Amino acid sequence: METQRFESAPFNISGGKFSKILIMWHLRKWWWTYALPVALCLGLALGDVRFLLVALMMIFIMTPMAIFFVYANYGLDKVNRYNVMLKTLAADPAGITLTIDPEYGLKNPVVTIPWHDISSRQVKSKCLLLNLQGVRHRFIAIPFTAFANKESLQSLITILDQHTPPI
Repeated sequence: METQRFESAPFNISGGKFSKILIMWHLRKWWWTYALPVALCLGLALGDVRFLLVALMMIFIMTPMAIFFVYANYGLDKVNRYNVMLKTLAADPAGITLTIDPEYGLKNPVVTIPWHDISSRQVKSKCLLLNLQGVRHRFIAIPFTAFANKESLQSLITILDQHTPPI
């Protein structure tokens, strides 16, 4: 079997795209924890209008605070911060190697993620998402602009298929 290697063009994702991926992952999993108390208060508002005010406070005060805490908890993870930094990606039999732009002043600008740390991959509308194992939701988002062409994207997906399970 021939050894395959892939190298990307320099890429990063915007802070907004990073936040959207993170928050949508959280809401897909935990939407009911936001909807259940609001629905309960709206039901109780039929008997007492003050519960309507409580439901509105949950929607406009507590929910944004909870989403901010999700961002602070998951978004500031050491690996997740690499998403917004300019970097190149190389895939080889050892794993995925991220080479961060030296402009950021990191002590170690080369980070290797072994294959066993990648739990799954997803192809989204504008990026390839590599989900990493761990207690926190960690991921590497690779926008399609990092690939020279479709064959380059297919080359990386072929390497990923050999080492990681698709979702």
